[in-house]
Amino acid sequence: MAEKTAPAPFSTLPLEMKQHIFTYVWKLRDRSATRLVCRGWKNASDPIFWKKIFVSENKAQPEACDMIQKSGLLPLVRDLIIQYHVMELVRKQHEGWFLPLYTRGHLVKLHFERGVGVKLLTSMLKQHPKLQSLAMAAFPLDYIENDESPFPKLADALSHCRELTDFEQMGYNREEFVPCLNALFDLPKLRRVSLGFLYEIFLDTDDSSPSKPPGVLNVEYLQLVRPGPHGLENFAPVYQGLYLDSLVNLGNLKVLKLIDICSGSPILEHLATSLSSLGDHGTSLKSLEVSIDYFSDDIEVSKNALEKTITSFRGLETLIVSTGGLGPINRSCVQHHASSLLNFCDFHQKKFDDIRYSLEDIVSILEACKNLSTLAIHLPPFDVKRPSKEHLRESSQSNLDVELRQYLETIARHKNLRALRVLNHLCPDRKYNEFYQFDEERDGFLDAWGLIYRDFANYVVEYLGRHESSLKLFCISPAHHCRWARCPGTDLDEHHPHYYYKCKWVGGVSDQKRMAAVPFPEARVELPNLELMFRDLTQPDQFKTGPQADT
Repeated sequence: MAEKTAPAPFSTLPLEMKQHIFTYVWKLRDRSATRLVCRGWKNASDPIFWKKIFVSENKAQPEACDMIQKSGLLPLVRDLIIQYHVMELVRKQHEGWFLPLYTRGHLVKLHFERGVGVKLLTSMLKQHPKLQSLAMAAFPLDYIENDESPFPKLADALSHCRELTDFEQMGYNREEFVPCLNALFDLPKLRRVSLGFLYEIFLDTDDSSPSKPPGVLNVEYLQLVRPGPHGLENFAPVYQGLYLDSLVNLGNLKVLKLIDICSGSPILEHLATSLSSLGDHGTSLKSLEVSIDYFSDDIEVSKNALEKTITSFRGLETLIVSTGGLGPINRSCVQHHASSLLNFCDFHQKKFDDIRYSLEDIVSILEACKNLSTLAIHLPPFDVKRPSKEHLRESSQSNLDVELRQYLETIARHKNLRALRVLNHLCPDRKYNEFYQFDEERDGFLDAWGLIYRDFANYVVEYLGRHESSLKLFCISPAHHCRWARCPGTDLDEHHPHYYYKCKWVGGVSDQKRMAAVPFPEARVELPNLELMFRDLTQPDQFKTGPQADT
């Protein structure tokens, strides 16, 4: 008779399972069971805190939180991520129950998926002086204009968070927010800052201007989204420009991201000038990411300034660039960092997928950058001439275009390459319904494209394996065919799906082995450091290092 397996202690269960159990006992209104669950939570969090708790509609409704409070055993929460619909609930009806839940001062990480009310945020910051990471989409103007502005009080609360190391606020920054942003300059441990839409503040104006930075940020990571005028007349009519060296200490900076540089913004020209003035001291920058707005009027000027900026730095390990429709940057800019470059991404907007590095450029770059381990580029398109399974399952040799094969052979010869991301279309000149009948109820159309992507991955990976490639991970970003899709089993957001594949050798006999693409939808979970190279530049996120050689 088989032995019975003893139930696992509650403290050893995964967090998701604990949340599921709690949701279940709460629905049963079983107070004694809830008390046991909460005791298990508390035991599991001593001496360590929870890793993370997501507050969502199924896991932290007001009634459920009230049940926790009445049990007398409130879990110790360290990381709190508040989703949008919960924030709306809090803001409209239940602020009274929300604040008492998190007044023990244990929070280290507080992230709001969208915006957060100024008064609520001020209260929470006062309760958690040891906060290390704070992120939100925007400061909403949730007060009557005739009332006293709440932002000075928020700035005071923020200035007392002396342990804060990370700050992110990606919404449109107005002049009312200047006191809050100025408070960042006095935080001694701040190392990472992400700011969005600096249209009206932190400009190069006279010293008496209230929006002029009070000092410089001694941070290692700086991300600015749309650092410049929007191009519309009602935005920043007196805009003169943002000088990075007046905002941040360039000598300490290790990661710089300038996302969607707008038309008319001279930020790159200013940056190149500032770097040249540093002389032999240089910077410690290791990662540079720059994307120029797709609709920029002065995109040619911005591209020239970008190339000058890239060559002004020394020893970059990661370089990600997007130049709209002007094609890739000059290969000499990439080769300038040949001895140090580990990760390189050349990205273009969807309308310009036919603009890419020539085969000669790729050969030159890979020969120069011996240590390159991650590459994300546009390849020649893969054309599915007819959708039959027989055609899709034919030899990769016959299905890959001659030009594409030449690119892949060049990539396979680079033995240090571990991860490849493909940024190109399949069937670029065909309409979807010429191949598959779309079934709205069963998402048949999306499933059909998923099959094509997987076959394409197998063709590419098998061909690379024939040429003794060392590739470990392959990614396809076919965002423009499924813009509205949420395909199961893929790493994607609403508009930009990504398909990941592990490259594995299959087959029993050594001379019959081949490299196959094994679907790897858990890539983000298991290999979060790949996010740097395997995401769209239009979706800014936190910095991660590139994949390691043994990945």
